Amino acid sequence: MKAETAVTGSTEDRLGKLFTGLYGLPREGQKLLSDDQLQAALISVDPHGEDPVIAVQQRLPGLSVSIRQLGVVRLARQVLSDYFAQPLFHPDLARQLLTASGAVIAAAIPHDSWLLRRTHPVHVLLRQVEQVAAGWYPDLPQAADTAAVLAGWLSQPELAVTESSRWLDDMTSRQQRIANRVAESEAGALRFAYARQTSARLLNRQLAGRALPDFIAQDVVQHWAGAFQWTLLHHGERSPLWQKLVRSFSLLVWSLQPEAAEPAQRDKLIRVVGQVREELLPLLDQIIADEQVREQLGERLEVAFLCQLHNRPMDYQPVAAVPGGNLLDDAGAAVSQDLLAEVAAVTIGEWFVEPTSGRRLQLLLKLDDYQQLLFVNQLGMKQVSASFEEFAWQFSSAHISAVVAAIPLIEWSAERLNALAEQYRERQQARETEHQARIEEQMRIAEERDQARRKALKEARQLAAAQQRREAEEAALQQSEAALEQVRRDAAAAEHGASEAQRRQRARLLVSGLPMGAWLLFHDDDGQPTRRKLAVVLPSSGKYIFVDRIGTEKYEITRDALIGGIAGGAIEVVSKDSRFDDALNRVVDGIRQDRGWGNG
Repeated sequence: MKAETAVTGSTEDRLGKLFTGLYGLPREGQKLLSDDQLQAALISVDPHGEDPVIAVQQRLPGLSVSIRQLGVVRLARQVLSDYFAQPLFHPDLARQLLTASGAVIAAAIPHDSWLLRRTHPVHVLLRQVEQVAAGWYPDLPQAADTAAVLAGWLSQPELAVTESSRWLDDMTSRQQRIANRVAESEAGALRFAYARQTSARLLNRQLAGRALPDFIAQDVVQHWAGAFQWTLLHHGERSPLWQKLVRSFSLLVWSLQPEAAEPAQRDKLIRVVGQVREELLPLLDQIIADEQVREQLGERLEVAFLCQLHNRPMDYQPVAAVPGGNLLDDAGAAVSQDLLAEVAAVTIGEWFVEPTSGRRLQLLLKLDDYQQLLFVNQLGMKQVSASFEEFAWQFSSAHISAVVAAIPLIEWSAERLNALAEQYRERQQARETEHQARIEEQMRIAEERDQARRKALKEARQLAAAQQRREAEEAALQQSEAALEQVRRDAAAAEHGASEAQRRQRARLLVSGLPMGAWLLFHDDDGQPTRRKLAVVLPSSGKYIFVDRIGTEKYEITRDALIGGIAGGAIEVVSKDSRFDDALNRVVDGIRQDRGWGNG
């Protein structure tokens, strides 16, 4: 959406109508600044360190800004603050540019300013600033001079782009010349770094955790590593020569291991030694230029083979790591193919930043065949080179990140204007709603008061009647519950015997046979049951102590009261098991024997 469509109305009164609706009408009798006076005063203002409106009024006492001027100046300052706060601009540079942008705020005063017009020269000028800002950081050589040049572009009253375009072309041309020389001189070094890293990685992985005969181990770093590098540089990783070298060297390493000389591996050892002699030894003529070194390597390998084949002992030693690997190789880490694919997609000319140091790097050279990258600074000077894997690891670890392109100034202006327009519409709607509400409020208040009085009287009567009904219902309910509880108790008591003596006799038997942990149900006068478990019996005092389900609430009762409650039906035994029944039967049998009631 273009900024011109943010607020409806003609170009002449668009912003005036907007800010009048937001801030209201000016006070009567104020002497206002003309737009020319305001623009001239704004050029020397520091928008970063001071409020431009207050600064102008301090410089021109007795004069006030109009509502439109107030809104435009504050809007322009906010838009510029948002724009320079983007990651593309280093914070130090952003502060200097905002400080020098008084002329840019002044350019927002006319009716066709950069706040509304996409083709305004300010937008062209700031796009040029963006090109320089992408690579600027404080430690860059001549950084202060470059920042001063950019600030000068923004502080000139006419905001012309002719001089800035010429300066930018000269800087780009110088950078390109230096970068081209750097690329020419570093291309070979990148290819050699690739060969060195790849060879070191391959050899270190094949030899990891293994030992070789001492007279062979020293040759790995001195001769074999260089042979691998030479093969990569002159033939490439996909060449048959490289594939043959990698395969035959892997067989050589296996054939020289102590376990390869074991009887169970002898047939395989003979085959592998023969294959190494056929493939690897002839390769030495191609990959090692020094004839004396070739003869020495061949003789040592033959000695090692004879020792292995005839079970002759050899002194072994760990192979020293081949130098030349990158940080990932040293750490034993690896990056995913998806991440490598993202790195392969980066393009020459992209800018990156190191968050810790603030240093900015531009990708100058990308060798896909060798998976090597070369970065320079804004002056075209070499900063760092890295393999795809190293860069991917740095990127995934947030040690480096891409410099995000800046959102154009006109888009920030459009966003702010649309937000203000929405506020304008909301306030207009709120004013209309408020006005209508005031008209209806008095009528509603009178009606609400009358309704409130009638409602209060009605509710009072209803509450009094409801209170009487509740009291009557509660009394009837209590009587009913008490009657029902009495009926239940009578029925429960009848289960223990027909007479009071029989019921108490049965209750005494039940109490005497209660085991620890037995559950009883205690009913109050209203019939509300409470389940309690027998926890303690105190024979000395005749007390029984019960607890609730979680053992926190205690309830004490005497033996006589417990017998009376069970006999009267107020207490029930609800947890019985075979042990309780056996105990009860033993008590009954004991009483019978005491009274002479035998089975006969």
